[in-house]
Amino acid sequence: IPFFLGKKKDREIFTLYYPEQMLEFPIAYRGRPVLALQEDGHPACVACGLCEIACPAYCIDITPAENSGKQNEYERWPKEFTIDYAVCIFCGNCEEACPEEAIFMSNDYEITMLDRKKMKYNLQQLLVPVSELKDRIEFTRNMYAKWNY
Repeated sequence: IPFFLGKKKDREIFTLYYPEQMLEFPIAYRGRPVLALQEDGHPACVACGLCEIACPAYCIDITPAENSGKQNEYERWPKEFTIDYAVCIFCGNCEEACPEEAIFMSNDYEITMLDRKKMKYNLQQLLVPVSELKDRIEFTRNMYAKWNY
């Protein structure tokens, strides 16, 4: 049958010894959403709520905190930020809606749990340093530049 489908009969066998060997995904892969942690240790999120509104699965919940007159460079930040991965459909709308480049789709695909309650990640569990997200940040900048946002 491979002959009739135009496929080579003597092609290489693709075997991956998981979990010792991990599959490398393309940069456009949409894994679990994560929040960018800036070099100064503060989340890049300003708790605007656009990702929460854009989410078709309603899996994002944000509680904002505001600066109460202190001389701080951050006017607003997320007091609480949760994503329920049991409900998330990994569509990437949150990444597209974010004006601050704070939420990105990672290449992490191992998010299975035996308890559904553990699938709800809080702010500390979602934070990933910007240095680990450089490729994805560059990809999204190039992608959105083509779309003329």
